[in-house]
Amino acid sequence: MKNKKIGIIICIMLLITSLSVSALIEEELTQSDYLIDETKEILLIIDQCIEPDNGSGTADLPADCPYESSEDPFYIINGLPPDTTIELDPIFNDFYNIVRTPGGPLGGEILEFDATLELVVTGTGDLTGFNRYLSVPVSFEINTAPRTPGDPVQSFISEIFQLDGELFGDPDFCMFRIKAGSDYGLPSPGQFILTKMPSGNFNIDSFFDITYQIEFEGCPGSILEDYMGTTVNTTRLQQGIKFLNEPPNKPVISGETYGKAGNVYEYTFITVDPDGDDIWYFTEWGDGTNTGWMGPFSSGTPHLQSNVWVKGNYTIRCKAKDLYNAESEWGILEINIPRTKMITGSLFQRFLEQFPLLQKILSFLSIYN
Repeated sequence: MKNKKIGIIICIMLLITSLSVSALIEEELTQSDYLIDETKEILLIIDQCIEPDNGSGTADLPADCPYESSEDPFYIINGLPPDTTIELDPIFNDFYNIVRTPGGPLGGEILEFDATLELVVTGTGDLTGFNRYLSVPVSFEINTAPRTPGDPVQSFISEIFQLDGELFGDPDFCMFRIKAGSDYGLPSPGQFILTKMPSGNFNIDSFFDITYQIEFEGCPGSILEDYMGTTVNTTRLQQGIKFLNEPPNKPVISGETYGKAGNVYEYTFITVDPDGDDIWYFTEWGDGTNTGWMGPFSSGTPHLQSNVWVKGNYTIRCKAKDLYNAESEWGILEINIPRTKMITGSLFQRFLEQFPLLQKILSFLSIYN
């Protein structure tokens, strides 16, 4: 009877433990699903931006893709009650009247164009419940640094020189002006990265760390009546996303690992690029020489190279890169070339050991005599 009671107690304890573990697993899965969904949501905030080659090995700017805030929204803070703000989520799009002029302060190009600034407006604090959509016409002047057309990756700095916008006839904002750019003492540096894709189009990844100034005045009879002020703040505007490119896998080297000084030995190098890009190989023979970058070769296609060694132990190292210059880890193969019997212990051999490249040349020549 005593053993039966003990058995029942053990069963109850196991049941409780099982239920607890199940609850923990369910909680973990729920948290994991939430994190996955949250990550997907973050990744989907800003879409990829693709532009065609303009025929000169680069893409025309500005790209026909929106600039959105990837960090904080725009804010109106000054001129409002304590703990009260107006948040304005910005989207710059519909670029038109585009004029591109070579040169400018950064030496690349001056971009002048008009656009539409869409603002989703949300009040906080005393203005909770105030929600609006605004469409503000704006004008831009952007300076860019030089780029090299034809390069698969073209990365260059830029800046907003002038940004101006003003809203007219709004029932809540009797005055709404926004400006940014170095010409107003509001530095807004940025960068463009144009990456050529296998299709021939360019992936555009651009940002500006914009310092903006918003000046506003509320209208009579509006919730913003008697409020006015000027706010200066900084956020990041993002266009497109970084081109997601993976480097080639680590090369595999195959061939003889034990040989004779002066003999020619051939080695096979092979790797795969996860994106299917063409591959270049760079091989170090371990004797102070290398092949330089050899290629392009199709992904997964064997590449053959040969070398001649003098006596010694050597490490062959090989790395690969794709057309975007993303490099793999080093592949390694250890080899041993023992001392040749003919010259073992000779004074001349000891002399050559001090000059391995000369020794290699003489050994190489000897096999053709």
